[in-house]
Amino acid sequence: MPHKIIRSYPIGSLALLAILCGLLWRLEVEYQGWAGLKWVSYFHWAAPLASYDCSIQLFILIPFIPLGAYLIMRAFRMHLPWRILLLSMVGYLLAMPLSVWILEILDHKGGADVIHTIKSGVLIPFWVFALGWLVIKKRDTDKRISL
Repeated sequence: MPHKIIRSYPIGSLALLAILCGLLWRLEVEYQGWAGLKWVSYFHWAAPLASYDCSIQLFILIPFIPLGAYLIMRAFRMHLPWRILLLSMVGYLLAMPLSVWILEILDHKGGADVIHTIKSGVLIPFWVFALGWLVIKKRDTDKRISL
């Protein structure tokens, strides 16, 4: 029964999955405390732009995650229009400012910045949805080809 719902409403199912991932992220933060996400503050060590601000690095590097997923799909001969990749990358880019805006509206006690959007879990549903968009659209293109 659940698989019929997922097949019938893929965007709604993806949205629910994204929200669930954000809630689970937040639950983990509540369980482990902010110290459990200490690695988030070390992002600049993994990036080649060590002299720049961490938020700038996130803004530059993170949108390439959908590109990696797209290339993996292509390597396994799952062809997808580049427009879908572009939409997913734009989704990743817009997720950060949108999440900061949401934290500003909610008057988040830690502040409204990129690091707190990750720690609070507000950013996670946007990222999951943008990455899942590739998979949903891949399935849609398969349907059109098989008809």
